[in-house]
Amino acid sequence: MKFLNDASNESYLFMKVALIFALNGAMRGEELRSLTLNDIEENESVIVVTLRNTKTKKKRVFTITSEANGIELYLKYRKLKPQNTGHSRFFVCYRSSATMLVDNGGTIPDLKRLGGWASTSSAERYIGESIQNKIQTSKKIFRGSNQQEVSKNCPWQHSSSSSSNIMDVSLNEFSKSIKNISNCTFNFYGNKNKVRSVNSRNK
Repeated sequence: MKFLNDASNESYLFMKVALIFALNGAMRGEELRSLTLNDIEENESVIVVTLRNTKTKKKRVFTITSEANGIELYLKYRKLKPQNTGHSRFFVCYRSSATMLVDNGGTIPDLKRLGGWASTSSAERYIGESIQNKIQTSKKIFRGSNQQEVSKNCPWQHSSSSSSNIMDVSLNEFSKSIKNISNCTFNFYGNKNKVRSVNSRNK
């Protein structure tokens, strides 16, 4: 109950609502995934849920009340549900739980267990969608060996602790060397005889 009461709705609303349904209806994972809007009946003081697609093939009915803010959380989640999803499933953030697992260090076997996938390729899609993975990839691009390569390919770069290097070179000197340079950025200013190069790098 501490999680339901204290966890941020902004970050964990989907998980909180799924937990409320799972606890009240003893729902299996597949039953959560197959739950549709047609299975849910809203009343003023209670939510009535009818499970038709169950493992035992027997219909089950349970209710969600205001206990643990159940109705309030349900209504908040329902309002966030996108329109025109192409299906009537109630829980539409299932994919987000997979990317959340990856963001928190989940492995491919973890993903396969979560989604019930037999193939590795299905799980790998969610690794590609992980924001944390994209952040790490971005960091790798701009640091380490790439930084050394930039330094090696820019003959005018000073060994300095400043965040950027700015210097004046003659146009003749620049034109002789430009053909051998890659991975550098140059900003040109209006002096007729000078060109100023700016090469930003990490401190």
